[in-house]
Amino acid sequence: MKGLAILALAAVCAACGQNTAPAAKPDTAATPAAAPAKAAPKGRFAPRDECAKLPGSADFRQRLVEAVQLRDADALANLADPAVKLDFGGGGGLAALKQRLGQGSDLWLSLDQLTKLGCAVDQSGNLVMPWLFAQDLGRIDANSALLVIGEEVPVLSAPRASAAPIVTISWDFVSAANGIDRTQPYQRVTFPLNRDGWVATDKLRSVLDYRLLASRRSGQWRIEALVSGD
Repeated sequence: MKGLAILALAAVCAACGQNTAPAAKPDTAATPAAAPAKAAPKGRFAPRDECAKLPGSADFRQRLVEAVQLRDADALANLADPAVKLDFGGGGGLAALKQRLGQGSDLWLSLDQLTKLGCAVDQSGNLVMPWLFAQDLGRIDANSALLVIGEEVPVLSAPRASAAPIVTISWDFVSAANGIDRTQPYQRVTFPLNRDGWVATDKLRSVLDYRLLASRRSGQWRIEALVSGD
């Protein structure tokens, strides 16, 4: 983020003749120091925010975050198109969305994560969250790839917190070695040079996990799709 620019103003008194008053000195002691610039996150797939330039997107995303934090299904539905797409089997609509957001739904947890993973703009000018889903992943197999969420995340030699780290990974991909079981605290993964290790489950996200697409119609952003899988 850019630091704040601090501009000190000095008031100058104008007078005439012999009674000209000295200029007032700025109170430099009270001037706050500029905030240091925040370093960009490390990792080639670290989340970015490309949506700030979209008119009205800031308000839309703020309302989205608030609805998710409050677990307010009605508020979230108010941000969605009446025909919102919810899966690849024909499921959709506001009633189905509210049903899937019912009490205790895991979908809220997915939305919690999704709103923290950046925002991209696709070729049609739509808003896409997370940022990763609008990127060209090259030869990465989306069916097995897992994004390591965070910087310097340890890959451990055994599935326990006390195990020795083999390497650390920042916002990059590993592959599930034997599928993924989210009931377990650690997952066995394969990382570059075909080495295996263990990563905490809450630090891994499937490429095909939930993503959100919104479009702007008549000046209002609406969620067109909230889907997972392929």
